[in-house]
Amino acid sequence: MRLAFVSPLPPAPSGVADYSAELLPLLADRVEQVQVVIPFDGPAPVIAEHSRLTLVSEAQFVATAEAQGYDAVIYQHGNNEMHAFVHRLSQRFPGVSVLHDGVLHHFVAHQLLAQSPQNWVEYTKVLERAEGPLGRRFAQLREQNLTAPWQVFLLPLLAPIVSASRAVLVHGAAVEAALRRKFPHTLLRRVRHHYSPLPERLAKLTQAQARARLGLPRDAFIVGSFGFVTPSKRVELALRAFSHAYSQLGEAHFVVVGKRLEFDEHIVDELGLAARVRLTGSVPLEDFLTYLIAVDVVVNLRYPYSGESSGSLMRALGAGKACVVSKTPLAADFPEDVTATVPVGAGEVAAIARALLTLQRDPEKRKALAERAARFARHACSLEQSADAYLAITRAMLAKGKEAELAALTAALEAAADDEDRLRWRQESAAQPVWEALTALRRWQVKDVVVVGEPIEVSTVLSAELGNHVRVHPWNEGAPTPLLKTADAAVVLAWHRDFLGPRDAQAARWVSSAERRLQVVPGRGAV
Repeated sequence: MRLAFVSPLPPAPSGVADYSAELLPLLADRVEQVQVVIPFDGPAPVIAEHSRLTLVSEAQFVATAEAQGYDAVIYQHGNNEMHAFVHRLSQRFPGVSVLHDGVLHHFVAHQLLAQSPQNWVEYTKVLERAEGPLGRRFAQLREQNLTAPWQVFLLPLLAPIVSASRAVLVHGAAVEAALRRKFPHTLLRRVRHHYSPLPERLAKLTQAQARARLGLPRDAFIVGSFGFVTPSKRVELALRAFSHAYSQLGEAHFVVVGKRLEFDEHIVDELGLAARVRLTGSVPLEDFLTYLIAVDVVVNLRYPYSGESSGSLMRALGAGKACVVSKTPLAADFPEDVTATVPVGAGEVAAIARALLTLQRDPEKRKALAERAARFARHACSLEQSADAYLAITRAMLAKGKEAELAALTAALEAAADDEDRLRWRQESAAQPVWEALTALRRWQVKDVVVVGEPIEVSTVLSAELGNHVRVHPWNEGAPTPLLKTADAAVVLAWHRDFLGPRDAQAARWVSSAERRLQVVPGRGAV
């Protein structure tokens, strides 16, 4: 199987980029080739060295995709501008779309409204196509500044991606259920977001060593928040809860590890926590993981919940950390005894504070929670399971696509055949070898192909399917053999397969050479 893989990749500061980089070697282990696409406006990604992994430019990808040189294309969709080239290419070359978010409204709005002048006309059209009259009305109200930020979560704008995809893979049960209701005929599967084992150089690093490396106090109770800091991550609430419990926590510190977006840093001074809170900003992955090893508890809150998967949460679970999460559909993706959940809304700050105090005062409970988290991640969320799920949905997509293509090809052969041969193409699997020949010819990117023998409908249909850029020459008993020797490929009808030997030894050698290809398909009377 030949795959193309379209996603942000390191050094892009993205959880999806790290996720993809971790997955690629395992995919490459399982298929013939994986070509990783470099966006035309971005740096070359850093990927693992692997004999079946190669980097290609966007232009190279387009040329190969147009020639149908891939069995499938896998797209990693996220809710930020780094995924612009992923969305764009997926609309042109449909494949397997992996949705890391259940809401893509923020991405769409950034693409159309973050630039000057703002494209309100196109924004309105996108919303109307995806959400109907409600979408159009929302766009009109937003243009007049009459909407609230949280309302975009009610209009996910997934339809443009799902409708243009041949298959969809998601991580969350809530997103899966919503998509099944709205797109019942879409090939849809769910696989848990994988966890990533710590690199060997960090796997044996103790908590004390990690703290020493980072300049954190050895014996303090340390809470951490990891990943992009956005309003929905509720880091401000977590800090307020930490401040609320601070006097009872003893020596305690809070580290916020990740790039901050729309976060008011003055909250730290306002709460009097300047000496106890560290805001690191974006850090290299090794430092990110070192901080993860160093903390006692991870706070990973989400609300409003947009159906997104959390790579940072999966890293924390896999690293064996006690995690406090919001009681949203994301929490429902995990067994109840794997995370500590807190309600959203009234009393949320107090609930977070109580959870922190409980985990600080009861080290055994904290240890047991952490061990269950690590065990769950290892058994239910491995990289191997993730790669196998990718291949399973890709094969299902190819089988589904093959059925549709075979049906269309059979209809075309029937239409082009005379009365004598028309019934033959209605026999089960009769068109299968013609489909295989067509698939091979597209992959080989031939310019000239000779079809040897009758029925003539095979030549007619191949000519129509391959398009004007490929010349299809019907060969028959009276045609000169040199025509065969100058072509890129030959399609030979089964009843005529032995024509080469007795007629032209040179032509027989031509078929067996590395540069020339031969496909054999049934002909008249062949079963």
